Amino acid sequence: MGLSVWAIVAIVCNSVVSVLILILFVILCKACKVPSHPEKVPVITVKPHVP
Repeated sequence: MGLSVWAIVAIVCNSVVSVLILILFVILCKACKVPSHPEKVPVITVKPHVP
């Protein structure tokens, strides 16, 4: 009986870790995809300095 409880605990822990790794992977993919679009980067307009 004790072995099955520890097996369930191990499965739950592995599932939680796998979900956290998946979320981290999605966040990293979104972070890497943001700078790859150059049309969204030049938001700041350069104003010419007129004396």
